[in-house]
Amino acid sequence: MEKLEEALWKDFNDNSELINSLEIGTAEHKSFMDERDKIRNELIKTEMIKSENHMEKTKNFITLLTFGISTVVGICTIRKTFKFDEGATLTSTLGPGIIRDVTSKIFKR
Repeated sequence: MEKLEEALWKDFNDNSELINSLEIGTAEHKSFMDERDKIRNELIKTEMIKSENHMEKTKNFITLLTFGISTVVGICTIRKTFKFDEGATLTSTLGPGIIRDVTSKIFKR
């Protein structure tokens, strides 16, 4: 993508130099202006594609981060539940309820 963009910029700059050397209003001047407009549009398209790729990578990163955090929370909750069960305290009955609540929230997504 970068080589294409470099080539387009080179063509755009070369074309701009030619336009500056031509007499305004001639058919040749108009032809080069049209060509430069086409090159500019292609440059805009390549910039939009790069921007969309960046946004997609950001979305994927956020999705993976969210999944990782919810997995860690789930594992920590399970570990806490096992500790509750070992002690045979009043809170040991809350452990399975906590796991049910957390896992139901995780798997609803």
